[in-house]
Amino acid sequence: MGFYSEEAYKVKIAYLQPMSGLASREDKYTPGSIDVKIGEGKTADVLRNICYQLLNPERSLGLSLNDKIIQKNWDALLGHIKRMFGITLNKPRFIAERGEIEMDYVENGITFDLSSSGTGFLQVFLLLAYLYSNPKCVLLLDEPDAHLEVIRQREVYSTLSEVARDLDCQVILASHSEIILNEAGDRDFVVA
Repeated sequence: MGFYSEEAYKVKIAYLQPMSGLASREDKYTPGSIDVKIGEGKTADVLRNICYQLLNPERSLGLSLNDKIIQKNWDALLGHIKRMFGITLNKPRFIAERGEIEMDYVENGITFDLSSSGTGFLQVFLLLAYLYSNPKCVLLLDEPDAHLEVIRQREVYSTLSEVARDLDCQVILASHSEIILNEAGDRDFVVA
């Protein structure tokens, strides 16, 4: 008989693969369907859904998420994105007639659909949005530094570490980036 722990069973674990672009439209999914898409490595299919769930949670995460916490998490996500990329995210909108979620952002006073943004931005946005919509999770990441220039790698690692700590999450990542390995070596546990 194997070891069984009620607490371990409750821990949400997700493996987020690197983003490779975003479709121009995204259907609205249930939380379970979002999890399945993530498990299939289809993170580009659910980024807008993750943001929508952050603002409109459909399931209990075993946490009491009141409106103040939800807004605080959304505002924190917006702050990180604004600081790192200089853009302002608009809230995702569910378009019931089409069953789709739309989301856009503002850069230099011009509004763009989320699908027109760069891959590095999408990668970072996915990771942060997932953490904020899934507090107390364990996140497995394969090369979260993919598509990022060297200076941005350090900033993203620091931000992910800070957010994970604040949300009581654990991040386990694989990377070949010397920048990330050096950052981790100074303050986190590194296995080579």
